[in-house]
Amino acid sequence: MGRITRQNLGIETRLLDAYQRLKRWGLSRTVGLLGKWSERVMLQNFHSSRPNLHVFDWYKLAYFIQVMEGEQEK
Repeated sequence: MGRITRQNLGIETRLLDAYQRLKRWGLSRTVGLLGKWSERVMLQNFHSSRPNLHVFDWYKLAYFIQVMEGEQEK
């Protein structure tokens, strides 16, 4: 998978903007780790009768960070 940039997407996304903001502030790795550590709780939320969509947004951001940070290490 190639590096994800706005030019590749052709559109602005809030997910990419949030990632770039966190990276600029030096928090991307911390948020990625917190997402990984809380993944089990988030998955339980998704399977509940009333899942919280804000938790899903957090999950998407944390997963995106893990993918982006993992690719940059290669």
